[in-house]
Amino acid sequence: MEPVPLIARIRDSVAGSARAKDLEALHELVRKGEVRDATFTPELYEAFFGLLSAAFTWRAKDVQADVVHAELAFLGATKVPEFEPSACERLVEDHLLRALYGRCDGSATQEEWPCIRDLF
Repeated sequence: MEPVPLIARIRDSVAGSARAKDLEALHELVRKGEVRDATFTPELYEAFFGLLSAAFTWRAKDVQADVVHAELAFLGATKVPEFEPSACERLVEDHLLRALYGRCDGSATQEEWPCIRDLF
């Protein structure tokens, strides 16, 4: 599946098994390197950054695994050779940084700490 529509579906969905499965599928797409088959367009960068911003707002205890999957998918995508940091500088906005700092308020699970460290 193409990552942009998958990410859009994740962002538009509510917590539950469907979103969790889509996040796992996205994480696997990235983990297996299949995301490299996609063209890294502005839409793809926006989708990944939008997913990260959305995941930072998921505070319920029962969806913290979803947050970790979203963060790992994002971090994995940033590590592929096709990812061009200069192409997404404009997407690192104040609201994203505030949301990242917000995850440091004690609400993040211990499993999320390495992701937060890597995002900083």
